[in-house]
Amino acid sequence: MQPLTQFDLVASPMFDAFQNTPDLTPYDHVPAAIPLDHGPGLPAGKTAAYTSLEKAWLHATAEVMKGKYDKADAVDPDFLNHVIWYSTTDWKRPYPGESKVLMPGRFVRTAKEYHEDDDD
Repeated sequence: MQPLTQFDLVASPMFDAFQNTPDLTPYDHVPAAIPLDHGPGLPAGKTAAYTSLEKAWLHATAEVMKGKYDKADAVDPDFLNHVIWYSTTDWKRPYPGESKVLMPGRFVRTAKEYHEDDDD
């Protein structure tokens, strides 16, 4: 079999990761610390609920990113910077240089007009 990517080509063989006979020693199951259907930091029994601001940004992200996930630099960097900033600050801190957390409307308009630079 030929390598699929350059990473496969230079990867070290994994011969030591396997053995000729399986280890069938029983083990104890450890339950997950955070249930998979609950967000971290939420009380037990409560699932994550999005605010209208979060829903707007998630919808805008899906709209702007549609068909662009496989192409580098295809989305307006200002839009992405805002999405990343807001999501990592729990949608509570304004983007640096701004006085409040903004709705995505104007960013979507400019992101739709954005065309990546064709450097190559």
